[in-house]
Amino acid sequence: MEGRVVSATPDGVEAEGKAMSDQAMRLGRLGGVAGFLARRVSNVFVATWEKDFPSFGIQVTPVQAGILILIDENPGITQAEVAQILAVEGPTLVQSIAKLADAGLVSKSRRPEDRRALALELNDSARPLLEDIGQRLRKREQLVLAPLSPEERKTLIGLLQRVMLNGPSR
Repeated sequence: MEGRVVSATPDGVEAEGKAMSDQAMRLGRLGGVAGFLARRVSNVFVATWEKDFPSFGIQVTPVQAGILILIDENPGITQAEVAQILAVEGPTLVQSIAKLADAGLVSKSRRPEDRRALALELNDSARPLLEDIGQRLRKREQLVLAPLSPEERKTLIGLLQRVMLNGPSR
């Protein structure tokens, strides 16, 4: 918004400064709708994915990056657990995991206690890619959230987590 600070209210968007930007004026009441704003912020992150994450022999999607991070932090996590955490549809998840497995990044095995459940493990070949993804995500967060102070970033993350964890499930 051209360097102007704009704040949203439930009734619309108010500019703090001399004039509202054209974009802020067009938002009207949408400027105070949390879901709309969350989707637009998500679009900012998604829009630069391919530029920020070039192909590493496999084109890693945002969902696949999330899967890799979850498996790394939760070895043996099941496909069902990943689907629930990421709120991803079953077919999308199965396809994403298949691509990661075909690329040699992830291994699937049956859990002895429940032969129906597939446990997921990160292969050593995924470690360099995962490290690169982590570095690029941190840089991108810094860039996109640059208008916020460190305290505001912490508050934003906390609020988003609270809504995500306590909001209605899909």
